Amino acid sequence: MKPPRALPSGSLLAAALLALVASSAGAAAEAFAAAPDYSARATYRWTENISRASGPGDFRDTGEYELSATASFKRQLTPRVFANLDFTLTGTTSPEYELLDRIEFGPRLTLKRKFGLGPYAPTLSAAATLTGRYAALHAQDGIGARGSLTFAKRFDSWIAASVSGEWAGHVAERSAFSVAHWAADASLILDPHPRLRFTTGVSRLEGTLTVSASRNRFVNGALAGALGPKVASYFARIPKADTNIFSPAWVSYRLEGYVDSWWFDLSPALTEHTSLSLRYERNHAESIVQTEYSQDILSVSINHAF
Repeated sequence: MKPPRALPSGSLLAAALLALVASSAGAAAEAFAAAPDYSARATYRWTENISRASGPGDFRDTGEYELSATASFKRQLTPRVFANLDFTLTGTTSPEYELLDRIEFGPRLTLKRKFGLGPYAPTLSAAATLTGRYAALHAQDGIGARGSLTFAKRFDSWIAASVSGEWAGHVAERSAFSVAHWAADASLILDPHPRLRFTTGVSRLEGTLTVSASRNRFVNGALAGALGPKVASYFARIPKADTNIFSPAWVSYRLEGYVDSWWFDLSPALTEHTSLSLRYERNHAESIVQTEYSQDILSVSINHAF
């Protein structure tokens, strides 16, 4: 009989977070002195070049289904300071590539300060998030942290804007999936009708990210010098792992670089508690050795507040 599979270090971190979340949920209810609000979201997302490959021969396009549930605790600390504590559980599955399947969970604490009275007063929000991940590809197992600061202002009943900055990182079982970044974004929100919202925005991310390639293209192409000696030298020393994530003989590796994104989202209200979200996102990334990839992402979501 085979011995039981030992939990990798990334899974141990995720398990520790899960235990912390479970033990703190009751304490949160007591501290916030109120029953939580519950919400759920169901999403179908189609990603072109989900492999984040730089060569068209390695592009993989696929759809993913995602289901998320959140319990939210709210408390007004002072007349102008508010606190939200959210516990979220999210499951994602890809029918075509089962190694993309994953479960993520964790708490998010947000403190919001309102400057002035009325609906048009600007707000400043600080948020901190911990996220544990169990993945079908165990090299991704681990725990992530994110901190952000957002300034938002509504100008009238139909237009608002926000700017934010964040730091985020993920410690995984394999170093190829341990990443961190700084990011900044700006959004414009339009409410032309009480039951319709349109959002558009741009962002810039700088740090490390994980990409994938077929082993033949990675070894016989980049490492062999097909993209030049600078790329070959850099690729020889970066963290990498044989993952077979999209088919046999695939490699995932960590790059330093940046990602520029823009998106728009159309969100009509279907009922008092349910809304639809239609989103398009375009990403363009470039590494520090000038390898590039782009992605187009389309998604549709149903959001419901209980």
